Amino acid sequence: MQLTTKGSLDASGVIELAKVHSPSETSWRRLLWYVLAGSRGGVNRGRIIDLLRREPHNVNQLAEALDVHYRVAEHHVRALEKNNLITPAGEHYGKLYFLSQEMEIQFLSLRRGLAENTASNPGGEKINGFNNGH
Repeated sequence: MQLTTKGSLDASGVIELAKVHSPSETSWRRLLWYVLAGSRGGVNRGRIIDLLRREPHNVNQLAEALDVHYRVAEHHVRALEKNNLITPAGEHYGKLYFLSQEMEIQFLSLRRGLAENTASNPGGEKINGFNNGH
């Protein structure tokens, strides 16, 4: 998993986060694998999640940020919304998308797990497939 210079996750990082779930979060892990790793569009969906984690966007803004056609961004947004990973606010063209409350909770939980792994691994070797920032 790589963090960008601004501390955000790249698309593969979102997929890697799915690997550190506790057994009680198996359904979330499976959902993330299905939506992000189970299709060719998973990379763009991961990028959308990362963008929405920072701030809300409409479909046009997402298309521009991803450098894809509006319809492609719209398709990925529909898939993420259908799986309750993102939620809309507003109507029509200006509709903004946010991470769903459930997804935000999962991100916090995953971040906590990563922080615990990093704190217990000061040497920098990989834990659960993650490199401790070295």
